Order: sequence, then C-alpha cells, then structure tokens
Amino acid sequence: MGFTFSHIINPYRADVGTTAHRIQQITLHSIHNAVAYCPSVSVQLLTAQFAEDAIMVPNAFVKTPHLEQSVLDAHTFSQPKKYAFIHDVLERAYDASDAEFIIYTNMDIIVQPIFYTALAAYLAEGLDALVVNRRRIADTGQTEGDLPLILAQIGRSHPGFDCFVIHRSLIPKMKLTDVCVGVPFVEATLVHNIIAFANNYRIVTDAHLTTHLGLEVMPPRDAEYHSYNQQCFNAILPQLKPLMVGKKLPYAYLTFVERTWKRALNPALFSGLSLELEGKNVLQKVQGYWNELRFYWLEKN
Repeated sequence: MGFTFSHIINPYRADVGTTAHRIQQITLHSIHNAVAYCPSVSVQLLTAQFAEDAIMVPNAFVKTPHLEQSVLDAHTFSQPKKYAFIHDVLERAYDASDAEFIIYTNMDIIVQPIFYTALAAYLAEGLDALVVNRRRIADTGQTEGDLPLILAQIGRSHPGFDCFVIHRSLIPKMKLTDVCVGVPFVEATLVHNIIAFANNYRIVTDAHLTTHLGLEVMPPRDAEYHSYNQQCFNAILPQLKPLMVGKKLPYAYLTFVERTWKRALNPALFSGLSLELEGKNVLQKVQGYWNELRFYWLEKN
C-alpha cells in the first residue's frame, strides 16, 4: 500500500469563541493526529487560503500560494462572502505536490486516526477515486479536548459527499468552472466529475472514517450562492453527460427500484439524470441485441 497522499483543506478566519473557529480547531487537530497515527502512509498536509486566512493554518500544514480570486470576482451578491473556487483549491494541491492521490475535505470534517491507512486499503483494490460519506453526531459545544469522545461515537449516517480522494491524473480532466466551496453543488460537481472520468471509483457509505458535528441532513442554505453554484453545475453537466453511463452511477449494483430510490433520496444526485442514463444504457443493449440478430440472419442467408 505504497500510496502517497496530498490532503488539502481550505481554512478560513474565524474569531476565537465562535462555532466556526471551534469546529475548525477540532478538524485540524484530528487531521494532525491521523498523520501521526499512520506513519507508514506518506501524507503531505496542504492548505489553500486567502492571505487574510493564513493565521488559521497550523505549523503542520504547508501553505500553498495565497488564493487570489474568489466567487466575488465571478458574480455580484447582495451579501458578499469570499468563497474560494474548488478548481483553485485542487490546482494548488496538484501543483504543490507530486502525490499520487489528492484528498479534499470540508473544514468541518473530522477524521478518524485510521483515516489514511483505511483510504490506502480501499485504493489497493485498484480504485482511482473514493468518496467517503460522513457520520454525524450532535454538536454539544465540544472542543479539541473532546476529540476521543467525538471519534468514539458511531453517530448516524449521512447521504451527502464531503470527502474526496482523487488520482492526480484526473485533476486536469475535471470540468469545474467557477463552482465555489462551502455551498451546495460543489459536492455534486465533484462526484459527477468522478463518475465521468474515473475508471474505477467507490462511494464508501458504511464506514466510520469521518465525523461531522451537527445532526442536520440539509442545513440552511443561502439562496443566492446556492443558485449561483447550481447554475455553474448546470453549465458543466452537458460536458460530463457523454462520459457518463448508467453502470457507473452510484448504487448501480442494486436492483432498478432500489437504486432509483436511493438516488432520489441523495441530495447530490439527480433522479432525472439517472433515469436518462439508465434509458440510454437500455437503448444501447437493445441496439446491440438487434445488431446481433441482424448479423445472425445475414449469415444464415
């Protein structure tokens, strides 16, 4: 399992005493602990940050060059929030390291001590991408000192995507436009790119590898930024659809009814697209059978 990883995150400045600061500190502490717990795995810790956010970066992380553009350069919002572009974050990791796999996790994703060794074990099966679903527990004001108790809780499952492990060869191929982090549809953008470009990927839904403080499945969202990211995703999708086939969609191993139901429930997947690809797959099979039948009768005659 001689894989090399670059794990990049996007920390942001938050005042001491705020929920955002508290959760970021727990997240950073968990990542640092996981690296120490997995000495046999090569992991480089990176951050992609704006200059004003550099104060949040611990010594264990290498700061990539400061981000220069944000979503505010692409669109005008009534309440300006300086969100980074996901393509800038991934490109920073790609340029700063020659690691075989790039890991991106949200800033509220707490990792288990076995995180990196478990990823290596999954990838050893011949995968070129992984998506890991989180567990969720109640946020009762925990701090860094509570990390052992946070990690000990099994919690509840969550359908969304917020931890991505991507082979570096896929990064230049991905269609990301100006989708920003921290807003819904960034996860849909990444997972649909993985479906399109990865040869062999897995969505890990049944492992206790990451934890999130907060039990909500669909947290409140800012309608402006949600709409912006949705429009960006919709602009990307026509480029991805020709590369997507039904058998590569999540839950393809289930029966038609089961997989359709699961995709309908998942906020990062879309029933219409799934059914369209399913139909295309069926049509291709029918055409294949018809061609076989035609050639059979041609040979007979």
